Amino acid sequence: NISCQHTRAAQDSNRYMLLLFEEQRGGLGFLSRLAVRFEEALERASQVIEKCPCRNGCSKCIYWDRCGAYNLGLCKSMAAKLLTAMLTGHKPAPVQQDIVQMLARATAQQAQPVAT
Repeated sequence: NISCQHTRAAQDSNRYMLLLFEEQRGGLGFLSRLAVRFEEALERASQVIEKCPCRNGCSKCIYWDRCGAYNLGLCKSMAAKLLTAMLTGHKPAPVQQDIVQMLARATAQQAQPVAT
């Protein structure tokens, strides 16, 4: 399995980075193969998001059921814009509505009790 780690803390100098790693000790070579086909993987991720019928994001497109932060702050439309920027090399213009929707979802998620 490939997993990831990141931070969104404003004071963290690594907040714009994403660490991908293999969960299997010593790895199985998945990341080496991904590196060779990274652009193809980004294109496929973009297609998955584009074709997913959900409105704001779901476990079929951007959510991950093992996310330690409970997918807090994820936004489907921003994910699509970031993938497009990565594939084209053009910086996406921030869209106010995307940010408002992301913050509203994050606030609603924080208000929900966590099942134990």
